[in-house]
Parts: sequence; structure tokens; C-alpha cells
Amino acid sequence: INGGCYDVRDERVAKELVRWISSGRIPVAWMPPPGSGRDSNSGVQLIGFIARVVRECVRGGIPYVVEAPLGGALWQSPTLRSIFKRSGASFVSFDSQATFATARNT
Repeated sequence: INGGCYDVRDERVAKELVRWISSGRIPVAWMPPPGSGRDSNSGVQLIGFIARVVRECVRGGIPYVVEAPLGGALWQSPTLRSIFKRSGASFVSFDSQATFATARNT
């Protein structure tokens, strides 16, 4: 899905999503890895947004998933590392080299 209404770098969009989380409207938050090709300022904004969402989830007891490449900059963020440590977050590594999957009916 593309469009400005989905861009969490827009503060209005970010505030609305955080409001939905705090109101209990969202039962689980799943944050996929930021898109490639973003400039460093966008990366900082996205990490800041993820930190806001994780804090709100922890506060409200809402499950969350942060998905990112193992060696990615996201895991080096002091803010996120601190939040994860304080909240007792669990970490799972999943290594998938497949870019697609197929199924066949027999």
C-alpha cells in the first residue's frame, strides 16, 4: 500500500497510529523493516516512531514485533536497546533466504 496517509514519517499519521494503540484499537503491533533506499534522516525518524510504538505497547500490555535484518542499524539504536532491556523483550532470529514460496495441490 502506497500513499502519504501511510507514511509514519508524517507526524499526523504517527500520532494517529499511536493514539489507536493507546486506545486499545490495535491488538498487536507488527513493524516490518524500513524500506531500503531511505536517507539517514528517514531512518532516524522511523527508529523514533518504532520507539514510540514500542513504548506505548509496553505501557498498554500490547504485544509487538519489530522485524529488521539482524545486522541492521535498528538494533544499534540506544533508545530501542534500552526500551527492549527494560521491558524484558524476547528476541527471535529467523534466517530466510527465500524470496518466494510455492505450493502445489495434489
